[in-house]
Amino acid sequence: DGFLIGLSYTATPHAGFILSGAAVIEMCVLGMTFTAILKASLSNIGKVTALAMTAPSVMLIAGALGSAIGSVVASIPPLFIGFVAFAVVCLLFLVTQELLIEAMENQNGDQIWWVSLFIFVGVFIVLFLESVLHQLEG
Repeated sequence: DGFLIGLSYTATPHAGFILSGAAVIEMCVLGMTFTAILKASLSNIGKVTALAMTAPSVMLIAGALGSAIGSVVASIPPLFIGFVAFAVVCLLFLVTQELLIEAMENQNGDQIWWVSLFIFVGVFIVLFLESVLHQLEG
């Protein structure tokens, strides 16, 4: 996520902001879930805090790395597009092959209809915000 945000911000700042907003929502939900699992398995609050801060820290570092790489390769469109495509495919693979399957397994194999619905609602919100921000810029 962080790498894609950094690359997107290099392309256009409003794309970076939209992806950052989506990542904030995602990390909030994942962070609460991850912290609850850590809290249940570890008794030391310091360890829980340190481990819970790992994902946001890695995302921040990946964002800086994505922005740095994006700045270097922005003048070479095929290479820049390749990096963006790689980051998007990684994100989609993670969501479809890991997170959704894990969520379904946690629900005893039952697919919850609203989980799939919220994927499409999320895509709609991102497209809507992009349209609104584009209109505000112009």
